[in-house]
This record gives sequence, C-alpha cells and structure tokens, in this order.
Amino acid sequence: MNFKPTLWKSIVSLVVVLISDFFQANSIDCVLYPGASCPPTLWKDFVFEPRIVIISLIIGLCVYVVWSLFQKKK
Repeated sequence: MNFKPTLWKSIVSLVVVLISDFFQANSIDCVLYPGASCPPTLWKDFVFEPRIVIISLIIGLCVYVVWSLFQKKK
C-alpha cells in the first residue's frame, strides 16, 4: 500500500470525478422524475448540488484508495 500522493493518482482521480459529475448531471432528471423525457442538462447547472458533490468526492476517494492499495511501496 502506498497512500502517498502522486501526480498520476491525483490526475486520474480528478478525471474520474469530472466524468462522474457529467453522468450524474445528465441523469439527475431521470432519477428525480421517472418517466420524464430526460432531456440533456447542462453540467454547470448541477455541479454544485450537495448530493452530486458528495457522491463525486466519494467516487474520487475510492479511485485513489483502490489505486493506493494495489500500488507497492517504494
């Protein structure tokens, strides 16, 4: 295990968070209103919603921890 921050772990975690934000923002209408036509939404309209921020932080932390668990100490 190597929980020491590295540039690549940080970059990959950030990219995964941004991708998850995009998918969450586009699917939030479908989750809140089942049966809706699910039009595409703008990322900037939902990015600061507390639920999306918390889920994104959890996803980023999971990516970082899993990478750290499989990385050998140097």
